[in-house]
Amino acid sequence: MAEPVASQPLLRVQDVAVRFGGIIALDGWPMLAVALLMMMAIFGQIPLNDGIVGKYVADEYRARVLSVRYVVSLSVAAIGIKLISELHGGEGGFRSVFMVLAALACAVFASALFFPSRRALSRQAVPA
Repeated sequence: MAEPVASQPLLRVQDVAVRFGGIIALDGWPMLAVALLMMMAIFGQIPLNDGIVGKYVADEYRARVLSVRYVVSLSVAAIGIKLISELHGGEGGFRSVFMVLAALACAVFASALFFPSRRALSRQAVPA
């Protein structure tokens, strides 16, 4: 394998697509291991989200924001259970489930691209 040089990116889109394509084709114990790693990442994100809410939301709105966040999370989880059973019950099995998860992850990534930059936020900040 060639050493990366300064002009070559360390992570190319083609490499990521090939690696995720291999994950989609998994079955049995390897699929269980990947699912376990995904769940660890998901549950590891929960305290980070709570910390962000605690840091950036004003005290008088914090309870409202957390309650809306939990209602939305539980609603999506309830819909997700039905969606997973429908996708897995069809001909695709876990492949269909992972394809939908990949599409949703791409949608989340694409929506994150529309967040304002730190530079834009710092220009909007009002001096105290």
